[in-house]
Amino acid sequence: MRKRLADGTVKEYTYDRTRARKVKMKQHGAIRQIAELYVRSPEFSKLSARWQANRKYYLGILEDELDWLTIDDLNDRECRGDFYELRDQFAETPDKADKLIDSLKGLLGWAYERNRISYNHAMGIPHLAKSGKRRNDIVWTEDHEAIVYATFPPVIIEAFRFALFSAMRLSDLVALRSSAYKDGWITYQQGKTGAWVYLPVYALPPFHELVEGLDRSGALMLPDVGCLRSRWRTALSRSPLRDEDLHWHDLRGTATTRLLEARCTDAEVAAITGHSIGPGTKLGDYAARSKQLALHAYQKWAEYIAQRPQVIAFGNRTGNR
Repeated sequence: MRKRLADGTVKEYTYDRTRARKVKMKQHGAIRQIAELYVRSPEFSKLSARWQANRKYYLGILEDELDWLTIDDLNDRECRGDFYELRDQFAETPDKADKLIDSLKGLLGWAYERNRISYNHAMGIPHLAKSGKRRNDIVWTEDHEAIVYATFPPVIIEAFRFALFSAMRLSDLVALRSSAYKDGWITYQQGKTGAWVYLPVYALPPFHELVEGLDRSGALMLPDVGCLRSRWRTALSRSPLRDEDLHWHDLRGTATTRLLEARCTDAEVAAITGHSIGPGTKLGDYAARSKQLALHAYQKWAEYIAQRPQVIAFGNRTGNR
């Protein structure tokens, strides 16, 4: 900045923009200021509406509980003790405590990458919830499947089988439109990630039989699955599976497991599930999802199914729709 002095000379002043920015953040509360920047970032905008709302909820708690921290505080390792105190404050609800700390780790990780802070002292803080068996280690067995087919209402069985063969998330399943099925393929965009998935239904006989048998005259592929989550929980609570640690989302992991058992490659599995392919896989970040990969995956799964005894869905024996 230039300024003309009283004697007529011109003097130039400079200032450290980074330091000025940090002073401003110190005055207004570092967590709140970083959170405001984060929610306007491209990384945040890529999240689905549901995940954005969830993240904002936990960011709000962080702002309320840690708003007194400054940038200097965040760069000081002593703040780690404050983070532990925050986690322990929610010890009676360990899942919430863990999600809160995960949100803090993510926020400070973003700030570190953007050169807003020098360290992420939230990293490495352990979860409170009992780890036990990881969710991605839990799958539906064929015995579980047989119990569902024998005791659940037909409309729930249809949705169950559809989810098992498609690896769809529940939110995508209930929103799937009949028009998504054309010429033997289901094409849909995942709500969570925005990824497009192409399922060659015709290549997996039990899935093809299921879809062809549906009444697709309405707008939705599965029109009778309103309030599916609550109806599923009710059916599960009344079945022999009520004491099992099984959830609807485990069907997605089960489909992934069965595809891998059918000797599908990582890229072929990702073509069905919509998962991103990380650098640890054979094709790394260069493998794109394609119809050909999806077709290979279902062909291998169909061959795998043909070689094994099958659990047949005869419909509901104890109730009605």
